[in-house]
Amino acid sequence: MTPARFRWGILFIAIGVMLLLNNAGEISWDYWWELFCWWPILLIAIGVEKIFLRSRVHYLSYLSAVILVGTMTLVAVDTGAGTDDGDFFSTYRWSEDADPEVKLITASIDHGHNDLFVRQNSSDLIYGRFDRFSRKPRIEYSKADDVAELEINHRSGGMRSVVIINDRRHSRDWSLSFAENVPLELKCYGDDADVSLHIDNLPLRKLLVYNDDGDIYIKCGTLAPEVNMKVTGDDAKLRLKIPEQCGLRVAGEEYGDYLETLGLVAEGRYYHTGGFDTASVKLTVELDPDLRHLSVDYY
Repeated sequence: MTPARFRWGILFIAIGVMLLLNNAGEISWDYWWELFCWWPILLIAIGVEKIFLRSRVHYLSYLSAVILVGTMTLVAVDTGAGTDDGDFFSTYRWSEDADPEVKLITASIDHGHNDLFVRQNSSDLIYGRFDRFSRKPRIEYSKADDVAELEINHRSGGMRSVVIINDRRHSRDWSLSFAENVPLELKCYGDDADVSLHIDNLPLRKLLVYNDDGDIYIKCGTLAPEVNMKVTGDDAKLRLKIPEQCGLRVAGEEYGDYLETLGLVAEGRYYHTGGFDTASVKLTVELDPDLRHLSVDYY
């Protein structure tokens, strides 16, 4: 039997097995898209076969089939079933049902290099979707009395697509949404990532963003009377959008000239809008002195 004949035979068997696993719900049908993005492995396998086919170690040419089937298996395990039950194969979606007993959500999200998108949720307490081209995260959820605690940590390494069509595809490697009627305290840690926080419809109380070399967009709302925010990130770009009726106080002397052009008044280490103390919604922001860019817009 020639190595090519053996390779194609094993490959057809593997494809049949994967289709059966699709029908059984053990792996997601999205598996085939991710596998397609690993198509250069086929060239590598055929190249290995050609190198050893007529050599003294010709039996190594059969490694081409092992390479192909091994890749298919690894991609299947990493893709998973796409279910929400929290087992090993629940790779890309996770949710926690609405709970009327929860009065506060504290969330810590270490997203690494993965782009992060956050918004409100009208049905679940918390819902997460994680792009299949990023490594599935570790998720820990607990509830103590009326406080829900969420911790999400990225996994370093892991399967990545051999072909990256666009590293900034849609800025939603990780999408998270939180209940729109439950106060939220949020911490986000990353590096060289796009962070887009559409929290204008969330009762946010505290926010910490750490993202070196990243692009940070934050849209605030008026659902919490006092909001404390800290943005840290060397050489990061920050775009902050706040409601016109919101009182703003900023700690960041390095940006004094720009803040004064917005009408903010200097007082000690802070710059604040007129009537900040009497504003119905107060936003206090502490800025990293090493940001690359800062812009504040009202809506």
